[in-house]
Amino acid sequence: MTTKLTITIKHQTENCIQHDKWDVEANKLWVIGNIDELGNNDLQLAKSFTCIDEIDEEEEEAMLAGMVRPESTYQIEINIPSYKYEAIQYRLFLGKKSGKLWAIDSIENKSRNYQVEPGTRSIKINLGTFGNLRGGVAVVKNGVLWNERLVQFSFSHSNGALFTQLKDRKLFQETCVKIEKSAMCTSVKHHQISPTPKPHFINKTGQENDDFLSTISVRFFSKFAGFMKVYCKLFSHPSGEFVGDFVLDADKINDIVPEGKISVPVMNDGKVLGKINVDYVSIFPEALTKQEMPIEDYSYNYWLSQPEEKILLGAHRGCGDSFFGSKPSQHRENTFNSFAHACAAIEDEKADFIHADLIVTGDKHVICYSNIGLAMYGKKTMVHSQNFHKIQEAAKEGKIKNFEQLDGEISRSKLRMCGLSDVEKGWDLVEVKDLLQNLPEDYGTGTPVNFEIKYAAVMMDNKTEADVAPNYENLNNYCDVIINSIFRANQQKNHPILLSSYSAPVCLALRNKQSAYPVMLLTKGDKGESDARFKDVAVKTNKLALKYAAAECFYGIGTDVSELLADDDFSGACENAGVKCFGLGKQMQDTPVLEKAKQLKINGLIYDNIEE
Repeated sequence: MTTKLTITIKHQTENCIQHDKWDVEANKLWVIGNIDELGNNDLQLAKSFTCIDEIDEEEEEAMLAGMVRPESTYQIEINIPSYKYEAIQYRLFLGKKSGKLWAIDSIENKSRNYQVEPGTRSIKINLGTFGNLRGGVAVVKNGVLWNERLVQFSFSHSNGALFTQLKDRKLFQETCVKIEKSAMCTSVKHHQISPTPKPHFINKTGQENDDFLSTISVRFFSKFAGFMKVYCKLFSHPSGEFVGDFVLDADKINDIVPEGKISVPVMNDGKVLGKINVDYVSIFPEALTKQEMPIEDYSYNYWLSQPEEKILLGAHRGCGDSFFGSKPSQHRENTFNSFAHACAAIEDEKADFIHADLIVTGDKHVICYSNIGLAMYGKKTMVHSQNFHKIQEAAKEGKIKNFEQLDGEISRSKLRMCGLSDVEKGWDLVEVKDLLQNLPEDYGTGTPVNFEIKYAAVMMDNKTEADVAPNYENLNNYCDVIINSIFRANQQKNHPILLSSYSAPVCLALRNKQSAYPVMLLTKGDKGESDARFKDVAVKTNKLALKYAAAECFYGIGTDVSELLADDDFSGACENAGVKCFGLGKQMQDTPVLEKAKQLKINGLIYDNIEE
């Protein structure tokens, strides 16, 4: 007995998606999947769609030439042994085939799953309109990874300058990079991220250029990593004079370390002119939910559907930061008690969502805690160095402090004066699964939650939070554990989830590993002290962070509210870029500052003392 699988998709001109490499009309629609009848994910065995509309001779000739006809319906029918398979996973893409080489671009980078029940005679899948999927261009250019890998190469003022072994003085001129061609890539996207129109990434004098970041994002199948290459050319700017060639090669990347640097030689006429240091972030598909996460989720629809004129009010760490600022919260942050008061504020319409910090312990428990470092029983340690039960036991005994408490920067008497009288008492550590299971569901939408993912990054003074080593956690594993923990706990609850982080690589990973929950990039702003600002150029300034967020299709950007109050134009720039704008900061513990912030034309505020 066989089951007939029929997949139908419609393509309309008005929804035509623009591709960097070719026009939609010039390529066939194809499908690959996890079963033999769909090629078993082998590109060489991909199946092509057929136009099922009536067409005239001229259109028929165009179809025979491999052109996708606009405003037409395409279909594919496949017979599957129904006893053999329990689930079908497949992905659609545009492609053109030449011999054994493929050039493809994904329509849908996330697989879809369909159960085949015993005795089923046929399955009909209507995908609606191609080009009208959520996000339009964003879906094609930034879809969720399925069985591909993403590597983002980046050049900036701090690591884009050539080394000193130069043989040609023209390399000191302003230089721009252009992609010539690529091999074994499913897509290559190049973004010049700058507040100004200058396309250079190497400064004339080699001095710092705070306003530039260039990224090349490459998708490819891991089994082809040894053959993936992007061939680039350097040109002088603005003359356009050719300088040299360089190649970005996936084979040079360490698979064990998702973040790092490679040194790339610049060649001209067979001679090495110098080298460029290139940062990279390597992201693999999410590995723990077993592809059960939906392409879209209630969460995405909730956050995107909020009225533009409404400022969403977020309860920072529940009832607020309980250690810092002019008016710390009277309830210990990130605890059930603090979250309960925040939920009461939502019910009283004083708030719209709660905020919580997430971090992963050494034994992969995801807990609500705001610092990477902590002191247990008077000794400094790291959350990722301890297992959950040990941290939980210390918390119950009141034997956990942050570093500032241990070093005497925050005194017991000061905290008591501010109202946190139970600072020395034991408390219950909150796991994200328990929080989601216990949040109220009676607001008509569940309880909206913003989870801020804590991850150590290098600061401007070249130090990291708690002095942890770079790559102290594997970025891919870290994000997979968080995504899986949230997804499993929220499956039956449907609390609208928004993810955020001050780490651009974490946001990039979260955005490409799933599409159920929107992602917001956080930044310290432009004017903070150097020891409080990140070295990563993508979040070093608000303007660059906004450009990066827009290029990577993030939901929003969150920054210091003081800078939003001082710069009325930034929120308008966010709106023009299609990126939501949120204000953050303990300054809003002062009521006058908070009231001014509520008059801003922004999308949200995350602040302390939410009950007031």
